[in-house]
Amino acid sequence: MIDIKANKGSLYSLFHPRSVAIIGASTKDLSIGNVITKNLIHYKFKGPIYPINPSAPEVRGLKAYASVLDCPGDVDTVHISIPSKFVPQAIDECGRKGVKNIIINSAGFKEIGEVGVALEKESIHIAHKYGMRIFGPNCQGIINTHPDYKAYCDFTFTYPNPGNISIVAQSGGVGAVLMQRFYDLDVGMRFYASNGNACDISIPEIIGYYGEDEETKVIVLYVEAFTDPHEFMEIA
Repeated sequence: MIDIKANKGSLYSLFHPRSVAIIGASTKDLSIGNVITKNLIHYKFKGPIYPINPSAPEVRGLKAYASVLDCPGDVDTVHISIPSKFVPQAIDECGRKGVKNIIINSAGFKEIGEVGVALEKESIHIAHKYGMRIFGPNCQGIINTHPDYKAYCDFTFTYPNPGNISIVAQSGGVGAVLMQRFYDLDVGMRFYASNGNACDISIPEIIGYYGEDEETKVIVLYVEAFTDPHEFMEIA
C-alpha cells in the first residue's frame, strides 16, 4: 500500500525542482545529457542548471563541473545519463551532496537481464540510504510547465504551454506523441512524466500525486502493464 501523504514531499520536490544538475552533460549535440541541458535553457528553467562533465569547461554556454559535489549551491534534482555501470557511484555522490531526487535516463538495467537487475537493486539501496528517490531508470523524465518553475527535465522536443492536463506514460514514445498531439491542438499541459523501468517511483504514486494537485483537472494515462494492479485500483 502506498502512503500518498508520506510520498507527497518527495514527489513535490521532483516536480518542482529549484536547481538541476546533469551528470553526463556531453558537448555532443543530440546526446541525451546535451539535449536535457538545451531543453532546460530553451524552456527558461527558473533555477540554476549545472552540467556535469569532467572533460569540458562548459556545455551549451554554461559552466561545467567535474562532479556534482563541485556544484556551488544546493541541487534538488540530478539527471544521470552515463553508462549504467557507473550509475551507483554517481548516486553515492548525489547522496553526499544532499540531492533529493535522481532521474536516471541511462539504459542498461533490468531490461538487459540479471546484470541490469543487480545494478537496479544496488542503485535503489544507495539512493534510499541517503533518503533519495529514483525516477527511472531507462526513462525520459518529467516536465512542469508552471511559469514559476518551467522545469523541462526531459529529452523530448515538444515545448508545451501551461494548462490543466497531466500525462503519465510508461512508454516514452507514446508519451511524446500524446504531448505533441495536445500541443498541436493548442491544449495546455500541467505535468508530464515517463518513468521507464519505474524501479522506485511508480506510476500509481504519480497518479496519486496528480490527483492531489489542484491545478490538474485531467489525468491522461498510458500504461503497458502494472506490477501491482491492486495498487493502481487503490489510487484510482
